Amino acid sequence: MNRRTFASLRWRIIRHGPHDERGFGLVAGLVAALGILVLAALVRSGQVHPSWWTLGISIVGLTWVLGPLLLPGTAPLLDPRWFRTLPYRPLQIARRMAPSEALSVGTVITAVALTGMLLIAAPHGPLALAVAALAASAQLFLLLWLGRCASALTALLLRSRLGTWVASAQMSVLLAVSLAGWVPLAAAVLPDIAEGDDTIVTPAVEGAVPALIDAALLALPTGWGAAALTAVTGSGSALAALAPIAALVAFGLVLRLLWTVLTAAALRQPPARTRSANTPRVAVPAEHPGRGGPAHATTIRELKTWFRDPHRRLGLGHAWLTPLLMILLIAPTSWHWALPFIGVMAAVLGAMVAVITYALDGTALWQLLTTPGALGADVQGRHRAWLLLFGVPTLALTIVLCLLSGSPLWAVGLGMTLVALIVLVFGLT
Repeated sequence: MNRRTFASLRWRIIRHGPHDERGFGLVAGLVAALGILVLAALVRSGQVHPSWWTLGISIVGLTWVLGPLLLPGTAPLLDPRWFRTLPYRPLQIARRMAPSEALSVGTVITAVALTGMLLIAAPHGPLALAVAALAASAQLFLLLWLGRCASALTALLLRSRLGTWVASAQMSVLLAVSLAGWVPLAAAVLPDIAEGDDTIVTPAVEGAVPALIDAALLALPTGWGAAALTAVTGSGSALAALAPIAALVAFGLVLRLLWTVLTAAALRQPPARTRSANTPRVAVPAEHPGRGGPAHATTIRELKTWFRDPHRRLGLGHAWLTPLLMILLIAPTSWHWALPFIGVMAAVLGAMVAVITYALDGTALWQLLTTPGALGADVQGRHRAWLLLFGVPTLALTIVLCLLSGSPLWAVGLGMTLVALIVLVFGLT
């Protein structure tokens, strides 16, 4: 297989593969890219300071790194492991796969966003326009391989138990931002809503981004393209913009080489071998069969399984860490009175990660269905385990938040949490 074959295969998967997630990502990404273009047009007209555009395009660049980190385990469009049996050296296969990596939804979205450089540079003459085109191309080249390296490193990390917990933390960040990321914005608009004051405060958007933040963004690789644009539109010298562009190309080539090495290493690996999380022990004394009954035995088994099974361990991490991250988002704002309501979301998250535990057991369910009286004891044992792992920590967290926040609505939050726990514990199975 040559480079053209890999590109053709990727394009066919894009055209004929599932379009739901990819189509949604394309539409949502293009809407965000159009927002960056509108920001560039405002900068061109002088209505917005250029530092705001630097902030916007830097956020676009950071999504290439944060995307693979926040969504670990997402299968690549072309998995290198598919081609480990080809009669070529792994490094050759990786090199031939490299050009096809540019065919992706993220490339299209980022290319649209980076055309804002052309809008800003157009009034400064054809030389500035040419430099902006070079800077946009070099920035896209860097971001492409920055994202690919992040994906490859994340896949490598997930092969260890530590990587599983890291992946859980990454997904918890995404969940916390999705569930509570709007609270700081709402608190800025309605800061005194808890006192009954519904006066809307319009945040000031005049002026520029603080100089320290702007300088940090321009120093990051995701802002080198903006630094080149600032140089050519500020001083009018194309030579001043060559250094950031050269750095973009050089760093992009290094990342491309790193991705090739990581992909070749993945090709050299044998097929996945799942290691058991159970530690073998010698002469483990058997528990008395009558002690606690079948429900007690199920509870003990479930508590151990939640820390052994990789899928359950991921869910356990989400359910425990996400509420803590939500506290960090809400506590510094004027909406700290809403902290007791985090308990309701914690209860829902606990139910979400536990709702398919029977599905994860697979054919082991036949033992319950064919044994008289076993199903009722199993359900009761699972309820007890859920309460110990999720219910009790959620209730304790809610009580602590009620005491620390001093919220006038603490009774409502505590009551909603109790109702949610009671309803969910009997609705899981």
